[in-house]
Amino acid sequence: MGSEESAVHPLDEVTNGNSQGIKDASIENLRPVSVIVIGAGFSGIYCGVRIPERLRNVNLKIYEKNAGVGGTWYENRYPGCACDIPSHSYQYTFAPNPNWSSFYAPAPEIRQYLEDVVKRFSVDRFIKCLHKVVGAQWDDKKAKWEVRVENLETREIFTDEADVVISARGTLNDISWPKIEGLSDIKIPVMHSAAWDKNYDFKNKRIGVIGGGSSAIQIIPSLQKVPGTQLSCFIRSKTWISRPFGDVAMEKLGIKDKQFSAEQKARFANDPEHYLEFRTIIERDGNSVHAMTLKDSKHQESARDDFTELMKERLAKKPEIFEALLPSFSVGCRRLTPGPGYLEALVEDNVDFIDTPILKASANGLILKGGEEKELDVLICATGFQASAPPPFPVIGRNGQSMKEKFEPYAETYLSLATDGFPNYFMMLGPNAAIGTGSLTTMMEMAGDYIIK
Repeated sequence: MGSEESAVHPLDEVTNGNSQGIKDASIENLRPVSVIVIGAGFSGIYCGVRIPERLRNVNLKIYEKNAGVGGTWYENRYPGCACDIPSHSYQYTFAPNPNWSSFYAPAPEIRQYLEDVVKRFSVDRFIKCLHKVVGAQWDDKKAKWEVRVENLETREIFTDEADVVISARGTLNDISWPKIEGLSDIKIPVMHSAAWDKNYDFKNKRIGVIGGGSSAIQIIPSLQKVPGTQLSCFIRSKTWISRPFGDVAMEKLGIKDKQFSAEQKARFANDPEHYLEFRTIIERDGNSVHAMTLKDSKHQESARDDFTELMKERLAKKPEIFEALLPSFSVGCRRLTPGPGYLEALVEDNVDFIDTPILKASANGLILKGGEEKELDVLICATGFQASAPPPFPVIGRNGQSMKEKFEPYAETYLSLATDGFPNYFMMLGPNAAIGTGSLTTMMEMAGDYIIK
């Protein structure tokens, strides 16, 4: 036989004689992936910046129930609302702000910062405000999530599909009202710290405040100074009132005034190395606080002694309040609550500290256990949020299991950002993630980076 007849084409050797052409397509032409992010606060905005920056061929949607971005900083507008950690350690690493007005930035300034980041990085193209996620269910056949969304303007509920769902709802999201008999029938104005009536005039009013957490600690000193007010503070929870976060760093840096001058802000803006060094000192100081959460450590014992002395000194005028507030649990079991001006406000003549349990609401106030009635002109519920692990809407994973069932009696997760049985459902700052020491925004960024990988 001739040589031409016996020749074997190299392609036939590889493919056993079957003709297989090479697909003419870029290796970077990745398959389309649809991602739904729930929430447009710090975490959701971060996803809106990093996902399109680092991934290709992604259809991204961010559903936000509020009329604007900012999450907890959009909702919380009560007097005195501010960041209780240094502002310069409460920002994105990729968008440092040299223009914070104060060491502890007020809420409107933080909200404006987040709005500016959204505009600067064009995140608004992905965000649909006034769209509230009301349910999510995994479809095993499609390998997709079916997400039910309510348009709060039209009240229409529709279903969207996604390969990946990222819950960026945060923990300070769903308002928790106190369970008090008759509260819904009370005749006086009632407001929550996260649903503030900015038009209400508190002058010369008898004000009731329920709660002793972070919100109440900021609200009480602000309202105590309003002319003619008389405050009744219903506080039953014990808490460690710490020194302000970052006070050691301020001392190291020689900062005496919490307000930054135009000259200081100009140097931050024009000298990046100086600004980075400044931020590094602040963040190291914040991270060092974690040492006092270690059980029976010298740091924890020292903090306990320091905070005890601080509380006793500032409550000396009314020592019974000190006895009522002093915790029996160790420092760090709950998030530390620095309260500049809070303890001082509690001992003022126009403030009544009440730790007697509330029995029920009357038409014009609250009735305490024992029968005493406290008549009020307005009632403020600084009672926080439903910070439980599963969201308030149904999330159904494989085999019809709900996340609520999955997380009973307690949440089990992988790195606080995912749990088995719920494929491609991720949580930014999920169960046990917000440890309460160090920079929360840095932890949030690390979680987001891991999810994107």
